[in-house]
Amino acid sequence: MTIIDIDKFNAEKKIKELEKEINDLKNQSVESRLDILKNENKAKFLDENIVFVINGYGNYYYTYDCVQKITSGSYTYWAYNKEAAISKGYKKGTC
Repeated sequence: MTIIDIDKFNAEKKIKELEKEINDLKNQSVESRLDILKNENKAKFLDENIVFVINGYGNYYYTYDCVQKITSGSYTYWAYNKEAAISKGYKKGTC
């Protein structure tokens, strides 16, 4: 092999390595986006369907975000689907 052939071989090898690295990054990006979408769907489901009744906060139910806003420290709670909380007499609390 001549010096030019070796340089060309090394350049082609480097190109293949970079192409593989690009494809790996693309695949990771797709997987990351799918994970984010899965988690967003899970969070949306929980936000729309699950409520919390917090011990010592009256006859009200709250979403997870509200619980985080209105409480500090430790607390006890019961988790219900929204319909069950309403059927037990709990009303929507404000945060």
